[in-house]
Amino acid sequence: MLTTCAAFTSVFFTENGSCYACGSNQFGEIGLGIGGHQREITKVPLPYKNIFVVSADCGDHNLVFCDTLGRVFITGYSPRSDLGYHRDGHLSKVIHHTAITDRIVKVACLYYYSIYLSENGDMWFSTNSKGPLATFNIPYTTIGTLNRMSAKNIEERTGSRIVNIGATGGGKKLFLFD
Repeated sequence: MLTTCAAFTSVFFTENGSCYACGSNQFGEIGLGIGGHQREITKVPLPYKNIFVVSADCGDHNLVFCDTLGRVFITGYSPRSDLGYHRDGHLSKVIHHTAITDRIVKVACLYYYSIYLSENGDMWFSTNSKGPLATFNIPYTTIGTLNRMSAKNIEERTGSRIVNIGATGGGKKLFLFD
C-alpha cells in the first residue's frame, strides 16, 4: 500500500489498483467532487480501472500521482493552472494529465505546484500566473503551463543526473537528488 497526506488530507492506494481518501475536499483535492470534509475513508473514482500507483504526493489542496505505465493523474486546487493543466479552476475529479508526454516515474507537490521526474531523467514542473515554481540556472522549455528541463541540460550544468525528487508543501522547498 502507498500512502500520502497533506495538512488536511490522507490518500491510500491499494495493491489491487484502488484509491481511498479522507479529509479536506474543499477544492476537489481527493477527487470526490467539490465539498467539505470527507470524514470517512471513501473509495475515489479513478478514470481507468486497475491503476497501479508507484508515486504519489499531496500539495496543499491537490493530489498528483503516477502509475506503472508512467501516466500522471491530478485533482484539486488549480485556480491559475497550478497543476500544469490548461484550465483555470479546481479539478473536482481525478483526471489523466495527457500534456505530459514522457513516462513519469516520480511525482512531488510543492504547495500548489507539481513536479514530475521522467524515466529518462527529464524534469517537468508546473507554472501558473505567478510564474514558475523557482528560478533555475538550467535552461528549460515552456509548453503551456508546464516546463520541461531536459536530462541533457541538467547534466551539462550540474555534472550529475536527477534520480529522485521531493518537496514540502507549506515550507515551499524543492529537493533534487543525484
